[in-house]
Amino acid sequence: MRRLLIRTVVVVGASVVLALFLVFVIMKTTVESQVAQRPMPDSISAVVNHLKSELEEAPSSELSGRLDAWSEQMAMPAELIETMDPSFPRAAFDGVALGEPVFFLQHDDAHIVVPLANGPLVHLRLDFERPELEWGPFGLILLTLLVLVGSAALVLTVPDTLRLHELERVATQLAAGGLEARAVPRKPDAIGQVAVSFNAMANRVQQLLDNHRHLVQAVAHEIRTPISRVRFGLEMMEMAKDDVELNRRRHDVKRDLDELEELVGELLAFSRYDAGTAPLEHTYFAVEPTVRKLALRALGEDCPVELVLELSECTLYADHRSFHRAVRNVLLNALRHANQRVEVRVDGTEDTVFIDVIDDGPG
Repeated sequence: MRRLLIRTVVVVGASVVLALFLVFVIMKTTVESQVAQRPMPDSISAVVNHLKSELEEAPSSELSGRLDAWSEQMAMPAELIETMDPSFPRAAFDGVALGEPVFFLQHDDAHIVVPLANGPLVHLRLDFERPELEWGPFGLILLTLLVLVGSAALVLTVPDTLRLHELERVATQLAAGGLEARAVPRKPDAIGQVAVSFNAMANRVQQLLDNHRHLVQAVAHEIRTPISRVRFGLEMMEMAKDDVELNRRRHDVKRDLDELEELVGELLAFSRYDAGTAPLEHTYFAVEPTVRKLALRALGEDCPVELVLELSECTLYADHRSFHRAVRNVLLNALRHANQRVEVRVDGTEDTVFIDVIDDGPG
């Protein structure tokens, strides 16, 4: 989680630096463009117009001499040219074509081209210092923005990072066997939804483990009895005095093995239902005849327990095989532990069926 926080701050800071660099480049380009397109200063324009009038009045043979004298007097380089330098900007060509003096900046120099009425062009060059952007204020702005953005990033990311760290801690506790560990969904945001889903997963895992623990305990308890009877029956078979007693003991052992096989089948069925792999076929069926048949079959002929049935007619939409297995297990358990009496009641409403199995045994 600490790495996530560091990466977030670094990415935000780098984004700010890149954005400010692009702003600086755009500002510098804009300033240079504005400087390059600035008009001729009025003071220089008056001098240039005076020079233009003086040279146009002079004979062609005296142009070079007068221009040199003016250049020496004004301390400004000047020369006569026949054509424009191809490196000059297009706007300079357009101005000269209109017969007007043009002013432009090129290669850290200011250039003036004056077209004369009697033919040649006068090229003047002036020293010019371009305005530079100062890094001091820009660096201060950059530092201020970095501090502000970094603080905002910390304010926004630290709480979420702490919540993710708490979620990681709870997951570690759960992985270490602390099934009671749960996350606290503090806000209804994405992390809060993750915490809710995590708690649902933890509850489901704990429920499955509890079910398996109870199943193992119940199976161990139920299997112990038929195994003990099988062991006792085998010992009695060795002590049988005749074939009649041997066959009876063999029949008892077979019955106990059938009961043990049935318990194993119930265990496998429960595992399939718990895993969601058992096929379920929902149908409508009458509850009263199904429960009555199961109760009478579970009672048997030699059971000393009194069975009382109070059954109402109702219909259920469910998997008939699963319903049959569940009710049969409850009835067998009640008959096995009852002292004298077992009551079975069936009642229902339009959407609910109630089945009560009550025995007078312990527990």
